[in-house]
Amino acid sequence: MAPRWSQWLATIIASSIATLVSFAAAVDSAAMPQVASDLGVSGEAESLATAMFLFGYGFGSLICGPFSETFGRNPVYIASLVAFIIAVAVAGFSRDLATQIIFRFIAGCAGSSPIVCAGGSFSDLWTSRQLIYVLPIFAVTTFMGSTLGPPVGGFLVQDGSSWRWVDWTTAIIAGALLLVVVFCLPETFRPILFQLKVTDIRKVSMSDGDWNLSQQEERPPSSSKLLETIKRPFILTGREPTIILFALYLSIIYVILFTSLNGFTFVYGDTYGFGQGSTGLCFLGMLVGNCLVLPTVPVTYRLYCRDLHRAQRELEGLPQSLPSPESQLYPALLGAPFVPVALFCMAATTSPGITPWAPIVSSIPFGYGFTTVFISCYQYLIDSYGIWSASALASVNLLRCLSSGGMVLASLPLYENLGVRWSLVLLGTLSVIMVPVPYLFFKWGHVIRRKSKNALG
Repeated sequence: MAPRWSQWLATIIASSIATLVSFAAAVDSAAMPQVASDLGVSGEAESLATAMFLFGYGFGSLICGPFSETFGRNPVYIASLVAFIIAVAVAGFSRDLATQIIFRFIAGCAGSSPIVCAGGSFSDLWTSRQLIYVLPIFAVTTFMGSTLGPPVGGFLVQDGSSWRWVDWTTAIIAGALLLVVVFCLPETFRPILFQLKVTDIRKVSMSDGDWNLSQQEERPPSSSKLLETIKRPFILTGREPTIILFALYLSIIYVILFTSLNGFTFVYGDTYGFGQGSTGLCFLGMLVGNCLVLPTVPVTYRLYCRDLHRAQRELEGLPQSLPSPESQLYPALLGAPFVPVALFCMAATTSPGITPWAPIVSSIPFGYGFTTVFISCYQYLIDSYGIWSASALASVNLLRCLSSGGMVLASLPLYENLGVRWSLVLLGTLSVIMVPVPYLFFKWGHVIRRKSKNALG
């Protein structure tokens, strides 16, 4: 086990990368009118830049997740950050929409590493019991980027700065973070650490001739190794009902989150006449909801410990016994109903005759609800798929990003044609349909896992 300070250092750095990427996904949306005007395209066409980032985010996870289970976490973090910096910087120099969306797609691909690799890193570093505290911190800091991106981008362009500084600011922050990763982030993947340890031992104990022969005999064919890692997320997606259902649930949550990037312009800009910066500040209501998850962590921790002690009693007190992954669903059991409640409240209170504080306050329970769902899904998949959790998370990430990107393109026509109130009612209805998912898995998840070839029974 790594020293505690090293565990927290790796956790903070991985969380910071995730915050940066979620910031990059959201910050450009605030500058959409200026970008569309400068590039000579419509707002609907410019929304393709955000959609392509999400598409890239999904497809990139198919590479980053499995590769981190082959070559280790650090090489993936470093390579993806370098590519992310280059792509974001070039997107800022774009003179036409085609160039912008190509490099936004590449930036999304490169930026996918933290959301899938961080789950693997945390699984390497922390026990299931410790993750009860660690993952909420990761989730809150990650979504902090999504809620801080719109106000930062809004005030940057509102004050007269070029929209290009939205991308360049992101690239500068990413460059500083890359230095931290290179010099401070320890490798955490156990098979790689074990391989390095064995390599050092053999290097000392063997002669040069024996060492070279051993290297040749044990080195697996690189092509078959890469093919196996790339195939794994597709295999999990096709065979695992757990992954399909959780991907569908998170897709609905992320559809609502990313349609709000355009929808808040209608909610606060058109309804109340807010400027771009002020509209961006309204996302801070969601941030408050995100942070409200933290005071509830001791409650879910006690519930998990209760299940842990019960599991140890049933297995004659064996210290290595753990409760089932269903014990990780307590956050969602507490928070899932708040998502549709928040959306219906926003639909009912968004009106010129009602104070704008009403929909802002209504967004707080949404921030709380979707954070609890994210935490539970993340923890459940990590506990269910163990060392292959990065591939499981990559599968879920692909499906939710494809659906979110598609809805970003549809969000402007949605709000224009249905209006604010009925758009929110539609999204609220979709979220109602998915509310039973964590409750159903809490009751029958163990049955599904027993029929799986990949999940831990």
